[in-house]
Amino acid sequence: MTPLRTSSLPKQTDDDELSLSGLQLDEETLDPQQLSERRRLFFMLLRTYLAIEDEQLMLTRTLHLLNTQGYYLDAIEVLSIIPDDWPLERLQSFLKHSLRRSLHDYREDKWY
Repeated sequence: MTPLRTSSLPKQTDDDELSLSGLQLDEETLDPQQLSERRRLFFMLLRTYLAIEDEQLMLTRTLHLLNTQGYYLDAIEVLSIIPDDWPLERLQSFLKHSLRRSLHDYREDKWY
């Protein structure tokens, strides 16, 4: 009998990039305190994932978090704590979305 998987993470993917297109961001429905708390919690989760000893499991969970909840993580903070030997290709999706969000926020601020 095969045990049931308890993780919602995919076992293995051919491509580390997960789509954020279907993710609904709810910044406008969160007050600033809730948004700050959510960012803090996701950063704590990122640190926890990076501490996993099994390298493949650590990599899978970390990339899944960055690619699905990266909206709540600051790219500079993320880059400061990830291992130095990680290729940028692994972070491409997260960094691309983070840069787009920053550029969008910058342009929105210029209108007001």
